[in-house]
Amino acid sequence: MFYVYQITGPTGVYIGKSNKPKERWKRHRYLASKQETRTRLCAAIRKYGVDCFFMDLVLTAVSSQNALAAERDIIKQMRLYGVTLYNMTEGGEGPPCPPATVRVCSPQTREKLRLAHLGKPHPRTPEWTARHRQTLLGRPLSGRHKADISRTLRFSHLTRRVDELCQGLATTVLQRLMQGI
Repeated sequence: MFYVYQITGPTGVYIGKSNKPKERWKRHRYLASKQETRTRLCAAIRKYGVDCFFMDLVLTAVSSQNALAAERDIIKQMRLYGVTLYNMTEGGEGPPCPPATVRVCSPQTREKLRLAHLGKPHPRTPEWTARHRQTLLGRPLSGRHKADISRTLRFSHLTRRVDELCQGLATTVLQRLMQGI
């Protein structure tokens, strides 16, 4: 079951689709708490506070495609009626991804950074590692941490064995190919 929902705020409305609307509302609130999230809805939640927003289910759809179509239609109709929307797209595809930016430093900036780091010890020196190890020794591990360690140790020998088998298989295949030539 898929749902089209509406989040209403002091200055606008957001229309969205989800198969788990409660979790999606939690996710909207979490994203709003992150300053790097730059959607209109998140900016409004940060500005006015989460208490000024409420979520309503607009309709239920059997399939994801039906819900996407309904979301697009509702957004289109609301724009036609002049409703202020927090939606940044026509619906159904999520927020537009900003183009990947690569920071290119000028030669002068690179030289300044190099000089700033010159003579400073690398943070992972043997002395640092020894001090860090001492702080962690004797510290109790959580159950999840223990389970992760156990799982890693339990399957590490299998990974090595698979690697050995693959290497042996590749060697055998190469030998057969060479004999066939």
